Formats: sequence, structure tokens, C-alpha cells
Amino acid sequence: MTTITANNHKPFQQTTTATKQVVTNKGLVQRYLSFCDDQMKNRMTWFLFPALILPCLFMPLAIFALLNFAGTGTLFSMYLMGGMSLFIAGLVANVGNMTTRVTISLFFAAAIWNIVFPLISLLIVG
Repeated sequence: MTTITANNHKPFQQTTTATKQVVTNKGLVQRYLSFCDDQMKNRMTWFLFPALILPCLFMPLAIFALLNFAGTGTLFSMYLMGGMSLFIAGLVANVGNMTTRVTISLFFAAAIWNIVFPLISLLIVG
């Protein structure tokens, strides 16, 4: 005959460990900088994207708007000087192996310049 002995099992004890989840609200600048840092793996994309988008999309539309509504003159010269400087600075920063914080910031600055400057000049002149 076989005897089965019962083990003394202790009752299941739940351990309640309160984990404190810390949620920090990052500011807009901190989120932008972390986005730029996360984009380091896409460096080639951030080289090609500004090199293709700025001269093929933003600059022709801005030049069209300035030439048709504001004409040539000091406003157009200021636009070309600023737009081309930002475009070339972005390309030089990419070729110079700068971080994506610099290259993405220069791309956004050039895009904003190409959008905002013609709008402001149209409001002033037009």
C-alpha cells in the first residue's frame, strides 16, 4: 500500500509592491532634441531630403510668389541671400558630418524661411 503524504503548503501570499511611475512632461525643445537624436540612424535621409525638397519644392514656389507679386528688388535679393545661405549651410553641415540636431535644425530654418519670408513680403508690398 502506498501512502501519499500531504505537503505543508503555505497559503499564497500576495506581495504588493507599489511601483511609482514617474511621468515627466518634457518640454517642446527637449522632445525636439530627442527626436533629432533618434534620427541619427537616418543620416543619409536627412542629407538627401533637404537637398531635394528645398530646391525642388520650397524655393521655386517662393521665387514664383516674390517675382509675380513683389517684383525684383531688395526684397528679392534679401530672400535669395537668406534662402541660399541656409540651403548651403545645411548641405555643408551634412557633408561636414555634423549631428542631426544641427542638420535637421538647418533644414527646418530653411523651410520656414522659404515659407514665411514670401508671405511677409506679400503682406508688406501687396
